[in-house]
Amino acid sequence: MTENQVKQMINLMNKCVTNTQETQKTVARLEKTVTKLEKDVSELKSDVSELKQGQARMEKSLETNNKALDSLAGDNIRVKSRLELLEQLPH
Repeated sequence: MTENQVKQMINLMNKCVTNTQETQKTVARLEKTVTKLEKDVSELKSDVSELKQGQARMEKSLETNNKALDSLAGDNIRVKSRLELLEQLPH
């Protein structure tokens, strides 16, 4: 092997080592990013769960309010009917 070939091989090995080190740094950054993203996803899942619970409570409250309104509407109709009957009675 000539001296030039040895130099070329050493240069290639240095490039490989440098690229390996850069790749290791990149992998380390990606691992940190993935860990952060996993934490963010966990927090988002928790937030979504809380929102769903809030939505369920609001839907139940809305249903209760609608039932109360229906009852009041029925009471109103009955009162109006009675009032009409009373108004028709001779004074």
